[in-house]
Amino acid sequence: MIFDDEFIENLPEDKINASQVIGDHFSIYHSQMGEKAEDNHVNYSTLVEAYSFLLAYLEKIEYPEKFLEL
Repeated sequence: MIFDDEFIENLPEDKINASQVIGDHFSIYHSQMGEKAEDNHVNYSTLVEAYSFLLAYLEKIEYPEKFLEL
């Protein structure tokens, strides 16, 4: 998984800073995966996971009660 529990716990509360940290982390991870992956499916899966996490995290900050229901 791209984002472990420690990474999630250390994210900034501010949406802009959090999205920047997530983007930077994903970019590094995706580059490393691209070097190792032989097919695009692995890269696409990591992309989907990263964007899904980012959307869920940003929604959690804005709507904490809604996030808890997911």
